[in-house]
Amino acid sequence: MAAAVEKVKGAVLANEDSNELKKVCARFSTKEVQTNFEKSQRSGSPERRAASRQEHELWGAVCRCAKNDKACLTDALIKAVETDERTCRVSTDEFEMEFTRTGKNKWISNPGPRGACNLVMVTVIERDKEHSYLWTYTQTRLSADTDTEFCASLFKDGISLNVPLRYSWNASSTSLVNCERVKPGL
Repeated sequence: MAAAVEKVKGAVLANEDSNELKKVCARFSTKEVQTNFEKSQRSGSPERRAASRQEHELWGAVCRCAKNDKACLTDALIKAVETDERTCRVSTDEFEMEFTRTGKNKWISNPGPRGACNLVMVTVIERDKEHSYLWTYTQTRLSADTDTEFCASLFKDGISLNVPLRYSWNASSTSLVNCERVKPGL
């Protein structure tokens, strides 16, 4: 988070993206946004209303400060970054895959190179031997074309190759989630 905060401070001091911030603030102050906010405060759970109010107040502070006070703007943007860092996002994705059975309880999907970066991704689903209704899903990105700048940047900035991503009903490790907020979407 410290790097993100420093980036915000540097951008504010350098007056970067001030036009973009003005656009966001102009959109924030529209009657439509205000009406949607008011509706959100009349319906939904107390938690949703509180989260909506917090976000509205956060952007209100950013936009009030954006007009002329760099110190205020820096503080408001840092608070926005910190809030975002403590927000966990939950999403779902629907997709189709074709599997080939390789054993009594194991199926593999290997469609070959796909997409702009020729990504090779192998997916394995395994049924538990004792409980036929329990499954483990493992996906591994095996290789990709990193000759182009776009593809190279994807794999340099966080997409891992040769690292299995495993989802199991019988996970051996526990994930600690330190969320103050949970938000749908990416």
